[in-house]
Amino acid sequence: TELIYTGWCADHRLFKDNPKKQGDLNIVLDHSALQTFRIDATEMYVEQIKKVKKEHPKKAINLCRIRGGFEFFDFKTNKWTYDTSFRWWRSSHDDGWTNGDTCSIFQIAECLSSSHIFCVTHVESCGLTGIEALMAGCKIYIPSGKDSFKTWGSAAENIEPTTNYYEGPFLKQALLKPYMDYEIFNVSGGRHFFWRIKRDVNNYKLKYNRKMLVKNNSWQAAANTIYRELVHYEYMHKVRESGFGEDYKAYEAYWNNE
Repeated sequence: TELIYTGWCADHRLFKDNPKKQGDLNIVLDHSALQTFRIDATEMYVEQIKKVKKEHPKKAINLCRIRGGFEFFDFKTNKWTYDTSFRWWRSSHDDGWTNGDTCSIFQIAECLSSSHIFCVTHVESCGLTGIEALMAGCKIYIPSGKDSFKTWGSAAENIEPTTNYYEGPFLKQALLKPYMDYEIFNVSGGRHFFWRIKRDVNNYKLKYNRKMLVKNNSWQAAANTIYRELVHYEYMHKVRESGFGEDYKAYEAYWNNE
């Protein structure tokens, strides 16, 4: 079996920036960490955004998180709500839908495409929503800190479960490229995030190269990679069958001299 690495990709036709956004700063938090013992930045984000909102009461700062649908933060009551009147985007996918039960990828695309910022909340394995947010025209904020995770043991093989540790950005740094708009900050204390959001609410600027994103991080790019690799696989199969092993240059030289 041969593996084909397709990269970190999102559908560029679905996730695309809406230049006419409603609100001064629309912020989306990812869902919380799925295990309670894992590090999670949700509470830190909310507290710092509340501070910025308090300093700028006239600014239209909107906040939601993806949690069984879209949960919106009401700055007046300091509570989360599924009341869709807080929604800052229009949706074409509300038929038969109840917020709080679930949401579709099309609804998430509408949300991200109408937002300014996406906040990574926990250490990601793949970080699919991260690349979708980047493709949708969001700046993404990535905390860096220390996390713990468990490797489960096996009673049959007499292997004890172990606790392992990871320290670094919540998204793999190898995935991040210069043409993406992201910032990595120290998760401790929250002040590192506070100053960034305070800057953004007064002077938000998106710095990304969508053409490069589509070229390298779209499903189209992934499909092209798969096609090239399959063509290469078939070609190398012919080389091996002809008795040249992996030496495709010798194979080509042989046929060029025929």
